[in-house]
Amino acid sequence: MDVHDRFWNQHHARIQTPIDESRAYFLTWFRKAAPCNADFPDSEPTPAQAAIIAGLPPVPGVPHHLLIATVRLFLSAKMYADRTGREFFLSLPTIARRLGVSTASASKYRDACYKVDLIAMMKRGRYVDGKASIYKLKPEWDR
Repeated sequence: MDVHDRFWNQHHARIQTPIDESRAYFLTWFRKAAPCNADFPDSEPTPAQAAIIAGLPPVPGVPHHLLIATVRLFLSAKMYADRTGREFFLSLPTIARRLGVSTASASKYRDACYKVDLIAMMKRGRYVDGKASIYKLKPEWDR
């Protein structure tokens, strides 16, 4: 929205569309374009990570196989970030798409990753702005 509003404010004399209508149009386009749905390859966990995954406790309300899949997704995102020199980020729409679940379920599975001490959030992204959250792995996982 910051980019949209900055552009609109700089060029409003030549834009006939009211700002609220322009924002709505932009958000529709932005969500369809999904620029935050960055893709990354699946990676195999390290032996130390695989041992922790094998001993993950159950989290109430989260199917264990989806907890494991979410943990592995976060680990793949972290490995990709390290290889490419980027921040370690992951959006709820990406989790939902990769696991084949709703965004609400993706949020629940991400929250389960907090409960098993996998991640800590560094900066919360906002889905409505198309920004992914930035994370760090807890020390016991980052080996």
